[in-house]
Amino acid sequence: MPDIHWTRALVTGASGCIGSALVRRLLEMGTAVTVLVRDRSRLEEALGPAADHVRLVVGDLNDAAALASAVEGAEIVFHAAARVHSLPRSREEEQEFWEVNVAGTEALLAASARVASLKSFIFFSTVAVYGPAAGPLTESTPCAPETAYGRSKLKAENKVLAFGSSNGAHGVVLRLSMVYGEGDRGNLQRMIAAIERGKYVHIGGGRARKSATYVANVVDAAVLAASAAPAQGQVLLVSDPQPYCLREIANTIAHELGTSAPYVSLPVWIMMLAGRSFGLVQRLTGIRAPFTAREVRTLTTDVVCDTAKLQTLGFTARVRLEEGIARTVRSYKRQRTSKTSAASA
Repeated sequence: MPDIHWTRALVTGASGCIGSALVRRLLEMGTAVTVLVRDRSRLEEALGPAADHVRLVVGDLNDAAALASAVEGAEIVFHAAARVHSLPRSREEEQEFWEVNVAGTEALLAASARVASLKSFIFFSTVAVYGPAAGPLTESTPCAPETAYGRSKLKAENKVLAFGSSNGAHGVVLRLSMVYGEGDRGNLQRMIAAIERGKYVHIGGGRARKSATYVANVVDAAVLAASAAPAQGQVLLVSDPQPYCLREIANTIAHELGTSAPYVSLPVWIMMLAGRSFGLVQRLTGIRAPFTAREVRTLTTDVVCDTAKLQTLGFTARVRLEEGIARTVRSYKRQRTSKTSAASA
């Protein structure tokens, strides 16, 4: 890791998978950490005893007073708070992506620009900004996002890259591949639950290749980006250097769970047909579909990232798939046991 030339940082989204892992790392480094969160109880649940060692500001990205307090004295801002993956069922739900991911980021940038101590603004984005672009993806691959999430993140990226404070601080955009780890509530967590119940089914043989990385590697990349002068004003793709096919990921999960590897596979065309039917019902009734044709296409399309640019800064994905999945499954089991114990109490 690089030499660190800062001691005070703000983390938004600190109760999430990435944010909580980042806060722990910063505290281990001796950094004075401020967190901006909407829900104190969720922060305490995510951080545990570490929550006692941060400066807490309760508020959201639309609260000017909370933002001013949160950025005070910060040398680095790590902006991980976001409205994340979901399919909006109404214009109101779609507007939430813009209010949080775009307007919220713009407000945080405005507050940060007034901080004399600021050295860098690190923004956590996503490969969803590329849309259906063919890989391997690089930082210069044209972006054509298809979802409200991807479009809002790309708009926010543009604001971050245009950012420049009066003392010369700039924004850095980290475009993340699939991220998994403790506290994750996304696709991999659902995959673990389905495999444990014996309900996971491959689509098209599970041959689609996906770039992915464990949350600790994302934290490494964020700390590196905040410390390396060449990263200022840049977009950086974050992933393990090689992609993994979905069958490999599923088999690794099954091994850690001590269960049989999934073997049932359905043809892509059948799932696409079912997805279109479900999608039509969702549009007509507003009832959320189990899956849509777009989700099937996403699951069966390769998403491969070229991380050469980040590697030139000295990045190495220290935790590879087997160890990352093992840690994630152990966390999943602990959470399941904790919920079971609470329900029976």
